[in-house]
Amino acid sequence: MGASNICASVYDTETSDLTIIFSNGGQYKYSNVAKTDYMRFELADSQGSVMNSHIKKYSFNKLESVDTSEILKEVEQLKVQEEPKVTP
Repeated sequence: MGASNICASVYDTETSDLTIIFSNGGQYKYSNVAKTDYMRFELADSQGSVMNSHIKKYSFNKLESVDTSEILKEVEQLKVQEEPKVTP
């Protein structure tokens, strides 16, 4: 599974639940994920490999699928906002 399959992730610091949304709309909530494993996942060059090595060992629930097109639009807008403005 390549990193491009992962669309977004949300980590709840109070419950230690990590929700991962895949590009195909699949949404999974992993329970009691150690913050160190989450940070390792979040900062990884290849989130897919960290997912396999550190996240998949946690128990999870499959959540209702989501429409990722809205999320991807938001991500694109955020990227545009972060790009340095070049003035002529």
